[in-house]
Amino acid sequence: MSAGSGKTSVSGGILRALTDRGVPVKPFKAVAVVDPDDPAYPDVPAPLRGALHNCGSARVRPQWWHNPVTVVPDPQRRHEGELFLCGVPAGDVPIRGQDSIDLHRISPRLHARCADAVQEALRQGPAAQLVIEGAGAVGELDPEHDLANHLAPVSAGPPVMLVVNAARSGHVTALAGVRHMVAPELLRLVRGHVLNQVRDAEHARATAERTRRGSDFPLLATLPEALLPDGYDGTPEKLQPVYDRSARNVVRSGLLERLGLDLSVRDREAVAAE
Repeated sequence: MSAGSGKTSVSGGILRALTDRGVPVKPFKAVAVVDPDDPAYPDVPAPLRGALHNCGSARVRPQWWHNPVTVVPDPQRRHEGELFLCGVPAGDVPIRGQDSIDLHRISPRLHARCADAVQEALRQGPAAQLVIEGAGAVGELDPEHDLANHLAPVSAGPPVMLVVNAARSGHVTALAGVRHMVAPELLRLVRGHVLNQVRDAEHARATAERTRRGSDFPLLATLPEALLPDGYDGTPEKLQPVYDRSARNVVRSGLLERLGLDLSVRDREAVAAE
């Protein structure tokens, strides 16, 4: 729902849980600003690193259609980076916040190309269950400028869950404002919210009570803190247990069932984490 809510951990847990059950999955993140400091999978080129951990959770090699709009930050210019559309360089763009493009400051033609790239990527790849991760914060951009949190889920029509970091200041309060900040066509898809990074049962109870006071979105699940192991260096040996733990947390929480996901290989739908 907001930057730092743990959307990657939650969507990655869903992807690994479904993969372990033999369900073909397609990780998807419409827009991503690549983290230049992430040491994971150094052999993957920068333009394909936008959905790196979701692809790792799904045990698939990253392809352009997993993340069609990618920005590789310029270390010399803090708020700018090189844009890649469908894996192809498309010039420099301004960066907004932690994980989005400032679409207000690019040309209408380039804006349209970005939107077309998202639609094209949704059509690409093998038939599989689509798991969409949002970017930045839902409601932060006007719908016409929000490719990750509006265009992608509204186009695909999945059940949407809002991920709230219970350990961060302001995240629970932000949930109360969602209905006033997003478009009706997206609200119709929202099934409820997930409390992420919960320390213990008492923390879960108290946080859930506060969210009930300010929001009528149902609570779908509470998920514990997902800490990186000591000595994390991005190697597969350290990453795979992290992905497995996220999957176990998702399964134990009952989130898959509450989202109405069919775990059979034949009947597939999509799910989005905002």
